[in-house]
Amino acid sequence: MRKDSGSDDGGSPDTDGGTAAGRTPPGRLLRRARRGTFAYFALNGFVMGVWVVHIPSVEARAGISHAVLGWLLLCMGGGAFAGLQLAGPLSDRFGSHRTLPVAAVLCSGSLVLPGLAENVWALGAAVVVFGFGNGCMDVSMNTHAVQVERGYGRPVMSAFHAVFSIGGVFAALAGARTISWGWSVPLTLGCIGALCAVASVLAAPTLLRLGTLSAVDARDTGTVPEEAGKASGAAAGAAARVEA
Repeated sequence: MRKDSGSDDGGSPDTDGGTAAGRTPPGRLLRRARRGTFAYFALNGFVMGVWVVHIPSVEARAGISHAVLGWLLLCMGGGAFAGLQLAGPLSDRFGSHRTLPVAAVLCSGSLVLPGLAENVWALGAAVVVFGFGNGCMDVSMNTHAVQVERGYGRPVMSAFHAVFSIGGVFAALAGARTISWGWSVPLTLGCIGALCAVASVLAAPTLLRLGTLSAVDARDTGTVPEEAGKASGAAAGAAARVEA
């Protein structure tokens, strides 16, 4: 236990306005940020899993063929690509702790749009918006995951992606259950999207704000200073494009 932490930095206040004696220990901040990152990866996997389960129902509701659906999914990929390109620079400029909750709400909220579409044009616009939100969330949460991993000083990224897959498994179970209950596509996607959007907002306070950690904290915990993480958004964007 470091009892002389106040003397190390001259007893000056931290960057977040608190004193050295009263601030949350960096280890606790990192653990909380890790749990929050787990939550966002699980949410993203859950949202995408629910969408996949309901693709046949969305296709039937819009009255389109398999071939047209294939083209629309390509359009969804285009929307995701645009989100990937935008979210990286925004995460670098404003911080992933700001961009991730916004992107998660956009991704979750737009889940209902394909379920409301009743023709090919409406469905095309819906999947582009949904894909864009997913692309933004993908880069933002991977950017934050990179920051958390650097703070831990050991590989933890694979655990985040494992939780994404677990979210997909629960989505398949939830989708099967709502279908067996006879829920309509708009009702299912709307309710799940709304719940995930609320969860995205509730998880926001857990995200890591690198600017609140002092140079002493960075040296002791392995957490990089904010300036050292400027390229993380670009790196996460490149990784997300490889995954896509």
